[in-house]
Amino acid sequence: MAAEKDRVMEMVQAEMAKNPSITSEELYRRAQAIDASIANLKLRQFHARYPLQVKRLASRKAKEAGAAATASAGTAKADGASAPKRRRGRPPAEAAKPQRRGQQRKAGRKESAATAAAPESSPAAAGIDRDAVRAVLLQFAQAVVAAEGAAELVKVVGNIDKYVDSVAKAAARGR
Repeated sequence: MAAEKDRVMEMVQAEMAKNPSITSEELYRRAQAIDASIANLKLRQFHARYPLQVKRLASRKAKEAGAAATASAGTAKADGASAPKRRRGRPPAEAAKPQRRGQQRKAGRKESAATAAAPESSPAAAGIDRDAVRAVLLQFAQAVVAAEGAAELVKVVGNIDKYVDSVAKAAARGR
């Protein structure tokens, strides 16, 4: 059964690679020929399980390729290729006129939310095994989410030293 699902996924990937504008209905009909149990799915369910996953994977790969290209372009600039030019017209943010108290508070919230949403890796973190650290932090997050009730949550947070030790080991391996 799993082999049939894999064959359906491979067929969807191949068809979408050949013809990106192919409809879900057409893919649905072709998938039913491979695996009869696909007929038990509604078209929306089929689309979510197969074509949508193929699109997400392709999008993720494109983002990773773009990030790699951006990173290599950033290294070229760091080597002294060119410095960014300053825009004319508007003054820099520091020279902007002071805002009223409420506006400052709102601006600060937006800035902190943006900073929290897209953290940048520091040069100091370059030698760390980021995948291992990420895995430990995800384990911690899963333990927090899995905790049922306050008592279990306190127990998970009480074991934070275990996670800190794991992060320290992962960081030491990367150097």
